[in-house]
Amino acid sequence: MDLDEASTAGNACRLHYESVRDSLLRAHPWNFARYRATLVEVLPVPTFGWAHRYQMPSDSLRILEVNGSDISLLANYWELEGDNLLSDAETMEIVYIRPVADPGEWDSLFREAMVLKLAMRLAETMRGGSGLDEKLAAEYDRMVAPLARRIDANESRPRESLLPWNSRFVNARGSAWGSYDPEISGFGLY
Repeated sequence: MDLDEASTAGNACRLHYESVRDSLLRAHPWNFARYRATLVEVLPVPTFGWAHRYQMPSDSLRILEVNGSDISLLANYWELEGDNLLSDAETMEIVYIRPVADPGEWDSLFREAMVLKLAMRLAETMRGGSGLDEKLAAEYDRMVAPLARRIDANESRPRESLLPWNSRFVNARGSAWGSYDPEISGFGLY
């Protein structure tokens, strides 16, 4: 009932709680855990390879965007090294995932995923492989995780990522797209 409870269950919960929460947060870019920051440059500059060194926020679990670019769409022009981000960029603004300690701020589907993942760990720790952990893992993999990620992703899809010139397929084919004109229904080729 309480994480501070002095019992076997309380000890097991304290052992797994933060690591399960943080691994779930790293696994998907949850909207409720997004945060923006402008990074501060620190010295010394890198000895080679990059022109600037920026201090990462201490609560960063995963970087989602760097200077307005989704890191999954473009080549990285930066590198993480310890708790620093190295880059040639003069300024560094990031969107990242951070731990959210208050369960009241969690998305309801994240909460359900957390309960199942924590129950899996507790079953292993407290019951020693009774088969319950496999049943919980199957339920998590089959229902909760895919549903939670799909719904959360649909709530934050940026318009720019849907435009044809951001398509890896279109870019690989060498098509040159014109700019979008709201007065015209569609996109024109050059």
